[in-house]
Amino acid sequence: MPEPLRFNISKLNAFDRRKAADYMALYKLCAQSRKLSFDVVDYNKKQIPIEYNVTYRNVKGIIGINADKSPRFGLDHVLNIWLAPKYPQPEAKCKFLTDIWHPNVRYAGPTKGRVCYNSRDLPADYQLDELVEFIGKMIQYKNYHAILDKPPYPEDPEVAKWVVEYAEPLGLVDYSRSKAVDDAYLLDPIPGNEPPPKPDIEFDY
Repeated sequence: MPEPLRFNISKLNAFDRRKAADYMALYKLCAQSRKLSFDVVDYNKKQIPIEYNVTYRNVKGIIGINADKSPRFGLDHVLNIWLAPKYPQPEAKCKFLTDIWHPNVRYAGPTKGRVCYNSRDLPADYQLDELVEFIGKMIQYKNYHAILDKPPYPEDPEVAKWVVEYAEPLGLVDYSRSKAVDDAYLLDPIPGNEPPPKPDIEFDY
């Protein structure tokens, strides 16, 4: 990765300090993962990043369905993030630039790609690194809400109906049982904190 941007924090207002801190948190996150990277798309007048394209590589997600309702999978995804002048209020606006078939992402139409994330599932003072990881888990179907008549309501009712009537009955995904389409870690393990190895498979002869 390129060298991170440097900021004179003492000359920034509270909103720009928050954006600068979020940039550094996102930079640190992507430096820890071979699956995550980002580009800065736009800056404000103080040269603080306010818009990003985040790329998820080799992350298995559903990008659509076939005529028989079976899922089509993809591995590479691009997420656009835009921060308002007084961010974190309102929250970051997130939109996929690549196809994602997920109940909390609008699949088609004028708001195609819009992500409806439930910030209540994130820490109260969450930063962009936590949001990017959270949405990555949405791609993997580790995070989703597909109940049509219960808040927070799904962003895309058609996809939510597919999840409830097709994917969950077939065991393709199941939030309550932690059944996802991709169980891999988004982040590379920190040395000394690697997950324990999986046990060897035993065969009966």
